[in-house]
Amino acid sequence: MADEEVKNTAEEEENLSEAVKESRAETDKIVNDIKKQQANALNRDFKEQKSLVSKDKGMSIWVAILVVIGCVVVMGMVFLRQGSILMDPDEWGPGGKRSYIYVEFDSKFEADHAANFDSTTPDSINGCSDKSYAIIEDYIYDTHFKDSEGKVKYIVHKCKKDSLEEADTNEYRQTNIKDVNGVEVSLKGADDMVQSMTWASGGYYYQVLTAEDAMLSEADMTALLSQIN
Repeated sequence: MADEEVKNTAEEEENLSEAVKESRAETDKIVNDIKKQQANALNRDFKEQKSLVSKDKGMSIWVAILVVIGCVVVMGMVFLRQGSILMDPDEWGPGGKRSYIYVEFDSKFEADHAANFDSTTPDSINGCSDKSYAIIEDYIYDTHFKDSEGKVKYIVHKCKKDSLEEADTNEYRQTNIKDVNGVEVSLKGADDMVQSMTWASGGYYYQVLTAEDAMLSEADMTALLSQIN
């Protein structure tokens, strides 16, 4: 009887050992499966992040390429027209500002070619005979008159659009509308001196604009009308 009990106990222990082994094997399998899933997840995240980085890098490269192309186009325009980029004088009278980007030329021939229309102006205005020319957007043709120190004192605008008065942000204390040889002109300034004269003729719009310290009398300003076309 005792031998039978010992035998049964041994079998039970053996069965228990087998069960433990099987349980451990299943546990190991589950652990391995979890590790594989984690590894796969990490691998997917890495690939996705790499893809996003590559995409961002690709976008950055394209942005840089577009910026370079833009610069090349602008410089090409300048060299093609044989001009140089500059800013127009930013102060004309109390609070008045212009901040257009122009292409400037030293010769009238080059400016005529760039604008696709010409502009006739006096040889000098009030002693200022050093002239340069500037074009903006192919529809505004400017002639700059500089003094002996190279400062712009007078600008003659010729424009294809009726926007010169809108663009003029100077503040004037006096405004006078006058007929000059059948042409209606708008004269603006202060203390009976004229800083701006605007008019329309032949499908173009014109303005003579002076620096604040170079304003003209009404007679001297309107005398310029017949010399500008």
